[in-house]
Amino acid sequence: MLESWLWLAGSAILNGIDHIGKKEVPNVLELDVAEAKKHLTDMGFRVSAVLVKPERKYAKKRNGEVVDYAPYWVEKKGLVKLYYVDKEVVEESKKIGFFHR
Repeated sequence: MLESWLWLAGSAILNGIDHIGKKEVPNVLELDVAEAKKHLTDMGFRVSAVLVKPERKYAKKRNGEVVDYAPYWVEKKGLVKLYYVDKEVVEESKKIGFFHR
């Protein structure tokens, strides 16, 4: 029994699996930040929304769209950060894309 547990723990370490005992955070990319926050909160996660800085890759995103989240695995009632864009970030991102082609 102990050998099986040690093998499992060793295998997890060697394979880089650090999500044992954690809950997977569902993919909320491209959702509206308010909708994603409600969905994750209803699942028992604590959620924080973080506005990203303008970057060329955000030029075609929608106002309020979630562009990333972290972590992908979290302990029960753990904190999930939602990274999103607003109208100003999208507009500034379009300017960056225009001048840096």
